[in-house]
Amino acid sequence: LARNRLAAGLSRNVGAHETRLARVAGRLQPGLLSRPRKAQAERLAALFPRLAPALGRSLSQSSERLAALSARLRSADPGAPLARGFARVHRADGGLVRLGAALAPGEVVRLVFADVERGAVIEPPPGPPRQGDLF
Repeated sequence: LARNRLAAGLSRNVGAHETRLARVAGRLQPGLLSRPRKAQAERLAALFPRLAPALGRSLSQSSERLAALSARLRSADPGAPLARGFARVHRADGGLVRLGAALAPGEVVRLVFADVERGAVIEPPPGPPRQGDLF
């Protein structure tokens, strides 16, 4: 009895699935897979003419930004004023001298020019001019 019922149940189950497959199988076609791919290809083809100008603008903006950053970098170059005739003054320990009043007489410094470095010794400031003796 169980064997007969099981066989009948399996047959009904196979029939139900077969019916459902037959309903769906009519819609399953190769075109179903290629249709989204074609739609994406058409969208891409429509975007392509806009891509070149947008890329050109982006590249132009990037090159302008790079030029501006390069100019800022050149302006921050500590050697740039040296090429215009200035010199950097360093203490013997390598520290940069920012104020002349911070230097003591007899202190050894290093002068950095655009083409060469030279050593120097700070001299005391000249005193007031001495008046000669008239007698």
